[in-house]
Amino acid sequence: MDERTIRLLDKCEAMSLLSSKRSSHWSFIKLLFQIPLIMTSSIMYVLNSFEREGENKMRIPNVVVNGCSALILFLQNNLKVAEKVE
Repeated sequence: MDERTIRLLDKCEAMSLLSSKRSSHWSFIKLLFQIPLIMTSSIMYVLNSFEREGENKMRIPNVVVNGCSALILFLQNNLKVAEKVE
């Protein structure tokens, strides 16, 4: 093979390795966003399942947990994590 072909193959190999590392990096970030979403959903489920006499007692925790979930979803969508993984 000539020198030009060898350089092209080296560049392709480097690009392949960089793409693989980038994909695994964004996959890890996607996982970091999904874990808090699962946790906040579980917390909401537990908070809403308690028997209570006054509905007003659980209003503030529900708002806080919903706000955290919305913030995490906003960050995930704003960073376009799912697209960067692919």
